[in-house]
Amino acid sequence: MDDRIERVWISQEVQEQIFTEALQRPELETGGIVLGYWGCPTGEPVITAMIGPGPKAVHKARSFRPDVAFHQAASLEAFEQSNGRTVYLGDWHTHPGGPDLLSRRDLRTLGRISRSAMAQLPTPLMLIVAGPPYRMTTWIAAGPLRRLWPSFAGVRPLTMAIYSG
Repeated sequence: MDDRIERVWISQEVQEQIFTEALQRPELETGGIVLGYWGCPTGEPVITAMIGPGPKAVHKARSFRPDVAFHQAASLEAFEQSNGRTVYLGDWHTHPGGPDLLSRRDLRTLGRISRSAMAQLPTPLMLIVAGPPYRMTTWIAAGPLRRLWPSFAGVRPLTMAIYSG
């Protein structure tokens, strides 16, 4: 990952979709994945779509287990429909009533994603939605990450830029 990446671009529509999904389960964690592309020439991630939790997801007050098969199928479909332009960029999930900071579990998940041959994404994003009122922080991993805890080395927040589109 280029350490010069300071910003993530997210469409206003996708941000609203994520907040709407969060409102459906305000006391339980929920989440999904984000899709898009790595912009040129800066390499900044551009989020163009989100996928919700999936029908087999498990939502609890302090944890969320996504429907991985649903996400894999949705990612593949988006990739094929865009002729390879739209790719998996990372995950998003809520922290109801909590901070928009990464937990130990979040750090472990970023590490697994960064090392996954299937994900093919050594620099995954993780969007944390905290609230209500909802606020969102995007974290990026400079991967592939190894053992992270208790250090946040290699993981940092990005500035969010919202675009209409």
